[in-house]
Amino acid sequence: MFPMTVLQIIFWATVMPLLLLAILFGEREEKIGMSLIVGGSLATTMMTLGKSYTYANMAPMIFFADTMFLLAFIKLAFSSQKYWPLWVASLQLITVMTHLIQMLLPGIVPKAYAMIQGFWVYPMCISIAFGIYGVMIVRRRQIFDI
Repeated sequence: MFPMTVLQIIFWATVMPLLLLAILFGEREEKIGMSLIVGGSLATTMMTLGKSYTYANMAPMIFFADTMFLLAFIKLAFSSQKYWPLWVASLQLITVMTHLIQMLLPGIVPKAYAMIQGFWVYPMCISIAFGIYGVMIVRRRQIFDI
């Protein structure tokens, strides 16, 4: 089995349960955050399906998409009073900067670029998981304080 397939399976096995938890237990921010992660991943996948692009040709398209999702995470961070949206926006900024570096220094090995670029979604998911957990704690306290 090709290693990227294994990584994709691990990714979706991580993201989909978190999306379900966000829908069931999260507040507005958690639902939006996980929806943005899933939407961004699907958008990136759709851009690369069935095309024979090299990393150098594909990077500007993915850079544009990730920049749009960065702006969405920044908007979420400014409209929220929670800390995790700031963390996620910061991590997405690192992802966007990775694209920029790859476009400025095209000699970066494509596999290294792919691994570095895709790595930051996992800390983003962990940040949102902390947000979901925080919502669950607050709700439990509200139930037992009555």
